[in-house]
Amino acid sequence: MVGRTMGAGEGGADSGDEIGRGRCRYRRVWGGMAGYHVRFMDMPIRFLQKITSFIVPCLSVWVLSCLYGLYAGERAYAASPQPWQIGSQPAASPQMAEISALHEQVLWIIFAIAIFVAVLMVYVMIRFRVREGHTQGTATTHNSFLEVVWTVIPIMILVAMAIPSFKLLYAIDKAPHADMTIKVTGETWYWTYAYPDHGDLTFEALMKEEEELGEGEPRLLATDYNVTVPVGKTVRLLVTSNPHGVIHSWSVPSLGVKMDAVPGRLHETWFRIDEEGIYYGQCAELCGVRHGYMPIAVEAVSEERFQEWLQEMQEEWSDRNDGDGHHIASVAMPSTHGRHNKDALVSE
Repeated sequence: MVGRTMGAGEGGADSGDEIGRGRCRYRRVWGGMAGYHVRFMDMPIRFLQKITSFIVPCLSVWVLSCLYGLYAGERAYAASPQPWQIGSQPAASPQMAEISALHEQVLWIIFAIAIFVAVLMVYVMIRFRVREGHTQGTATTHNSFLEVVWTVIPIMILVAMAIPSFKLLYAIDKAPHADMTIKVTGETWYWTYAYPDHGDLTFEALMKEEEELGEGEPRLLATDYNVTVPVGKTVRLLVTSNPHGVIHSWSVPSLGVKMDAVPGRLHETWFRIDEEGIYYGQCAELCGVRHGYMPIAVEAVSEERFQEWLQEMQEEWSDRNDGDGHHIASVAMPSTHGRHNKDALVSE
């Protein structure tokens, strides 16, 4: 009996030890899970700390760049892109002024939406994170009112953005009464300009090489002949491309003009420049090996200077006709050293 009792006692002690060891394992397991639960609860906070440490320096650099861009834009010539420039070039035509105004309006709407969504995400991550005693809320799950609100409000925002956009598109497409017309033809790889209202003057404009640049002329943007127009005159622009060529795009950012030049099609747009100066642009459609060497230079001058320029150009280019419907032009042809072959014969 004693042996049995002792055996039972020993068996009870062993059982107690096993239970004790099981409890220790239970505490270790659940202690680890509790630690994991605490770490999981801290994840949003650590995430926000990392995001903040990344966003704050980026915002600082962006703000400084904006301030420098504004300062550089005020003291730089408004006709060409500037180093560290932020945003579009200053508007030099009515349509570009409208484009810039619409851009700023939409940009503020985007900022408001981005800030609202960011604040909402932070609130949701902190307010509804998994924690002890958490219960699923019934007011924010399958809420019909919220679903209607977050559907109707975006529609209203899109409508508010679409109305001025459509008006601007119509104003850009519909040319008002034009004072003069210029026909632009994209070649490979240069531009041909024709003034049908002024004696059918026709000439080619090519990029100047670095050794040909004058003082203050920008590299890869200056041309040997500028598209010259009088200040305050509405210019109708007819844009096309050589029937045997490729698609180009005549683009001058400060004028708000970007029109594709398609072989066999004639596109129309317009612009009006209110201040004298030279406004630069480039071909904006990937068109071949010398796509990056098709600059555009539009020079706005007074009416008197424009008439003098017309006379000078007509005298100069009338001498280039060879009598067979051809004229000698400075044509941008690819070569082994990448320079222009200025002795090519081009057929009109």
